[in-house]
Amino acid sequence: MNENQFERVKRALKDMVNETIDGYFSEVQAGLAAHAAIAAMEWGWQPIETAPKDGTHVWVSWPNTIQGEAWYLDGFWHEHEYRDDVAPTHWRPLPAPPMTP
Repeated sequence: MNENQFERVKRALKDMVNETIDGYFSEVQAGLAAHAAIAAMEWGWQPIETAPKDGTHVWVSWPNTIQGEAWYLDGFWHEHEYRDDVAPTHWRPLPAPPMTP
C-alpha cells in the first residue's frame, strides 16, 4: 500500500467514525428530548414561554436536566449560579414550604 492509498483509507475511517459519533449523539439528543416531554407531562412542567415575567421565583429546568430556582426580570432569567449560555426550557411553581408544628 502506497502513502496515497494509506491516506485515503485513513480519511475513510475517520469519516466512518465521525458519522457513527454524530448518529449516536443525535439519538441521545432525541432520547433526552423525549424524556423531557414525558417528565413535563408527569410533573406539571410548562413551556418556559408561559412562565411569569414579573420576578416571581419558580423552579426551572435547563436542557441538560439541571434544575433550580430562577426568576425572570428585566428581560433575563436570573438564578443563583449565573448561566447565561443556555436558557431554561421548562418551569413549574415552587412547592409550598413545609409547615412547622
